[in-house]
Amino acid sequence: QHVPRMGPLVGLLPLLLITVNVDATLSDKPPCTFYFGQDVNKSYTTVVDVDVPNGFPTANLTFIHHSGPGSKCLSPAPPKGCHRYYRVDYTEDCKPLGDGSLMNLAGSIDSQGVFDRASGVLKGCEASVKNFQKYCFGPPTDSPEQCACE
Repeated sequence: QHVPRMGPLVGLLPLLLITVNVDATLSDKPPCTFYFGQDVNKSYTTVVDVDVPNGFPTANLTFIHHSGPGSKCLSPAPPKGCHRYYRVDYTEDCKPLGDGSLMNLAGSIDSQGVFDRASGVLKGCEASVKNFQKYCFGPPTDSPEQCACE
């Protein structure tokens, strides 16, 4: 009786299925507008996480999730602890947001110290703040949950 030959990739099939499932799970995460408001991409708005990497109160870095008009906006992904996310809305008097010079900062650590860690406000635009909101999220990274951050 003839037994069909399965080829060399058969042993990789379980790994391929795992990879597909992981990718499907990650793509199911809601966009940043789900967490920070539907209008976050349509205004002079910034969003920063001031509790990177381990959450409040031990963290000492700021991660930029959104840096104004035209920038990408990243959903929260806290690896550990409860993180404070500050969304700040500004008037059009905030020149650094209007000129696009900060647009590429989203998705990076604030290594230049352009944001105030205590408030999440863009330095130099303090007088242009219209609205301030604090959101608190903790793990899991692929489906952040609200947490008490005070």
